[in-house]
Amino acid sequence: MGKKLAIAMIASAFIAGCSEDVSQQTAAWETLQSETTERIAGLRTSFDEARASVDGLPSFEGFEGLAARKAALVAQFGTVEEAISGAESALSSQADAVAEALAQKKIAAADAALSAARESLTGAFDSASSALEGATAEAGLMSSWGNLVTSVTELRGRAAGEHLPTQTGVHDFLDIDFQTNSANFDLENDHTAPALERLVALTSGCTTNRFSIHGHASKEGNAERNQTLSEQRAEAIKTYLLEHGVTAEQITGTVGHGSNDSAVPEPEPESPEAEAMDPGLLEAIREVNRRVSITLETACEAAAE
Repeated sequence: MGKKLAIAMIASAFIAGCSEDVSQQTAAWETLQSETTERIAGLRTSFDEARASVDGLPSFEGFEGLAARKAALVAQFGTVEEAISGAESALSSQADAVAEALAQKKIAAADAALSAARESLTGAFDSASSALEGATAEAGLMSSWGNLVTSVTELRGRAAGEHLPTQTGVHDFLDIDFQTNSANFDLENDHTAPALERLVALTSGCTTNRFSIHGHASKEGNAERNQTLSEQRAEAIKTYLLEHGVTAEQITGTVGHGSNDSAVPEPEPESPEAEAMDPGLLEAIREVNRRVSITLETACEAAAE
């Protein structure tokens, strides 16, 4: 045997003797990598669903506080997406580091790389998950408020639209204001008189229609007083209509609902829900709940022909 060949064989045997079995570490990394990939994919799915709910929010026109909060939420989701991308980047970089350590065939090096990978990936995932959780909670809250804004906007639109004596059903009037804690009309508000004119036009178009008058209150203040006030305001509407061409036979009754028949769901005063709600939205809800309405039971016969 030549001298060089003998040296090569000795070196080969020495190297083989230095290699260690890192199959357990390899399996552990494959499991960690698979689980982390699945968890990040779950984050992506949850992120897409929550972000879609933000895209579905109304513009919040006329609600400055909510519009600003929506803009902040969009920015918050941008931060979440960066955090998820950071977790994906961490997974990629740790894959390279662990592969390099496993190639050394040293248990200690492989264990150290695995430990570092677990710590890095756990931190990156937890950071992204926490950011997503906060953004999702805010998105859920904004979505519920968005539904309320839509309800308020739709009610305002119907109330401000044309009220035809040929159309049976409920006709809400939001712009008939009363003086505070009173059944007297607040005619200093420019919209009260025109709203009363629309009310007269609806109810005095013929003598064959039949309708009832309903008073409503928000949940602010004393419930008993709200009930009484809503009854008095319904009676005030009746008196006004009788003075403007409506006959007593047309009016089938007056009803005061107090705060028990809200047009839009309203939180209880001073409740945690009310305290947390955007002030502009809360006042808008209360405004539409403080209303009078006409339930037209029989349309004008002549107009219906």
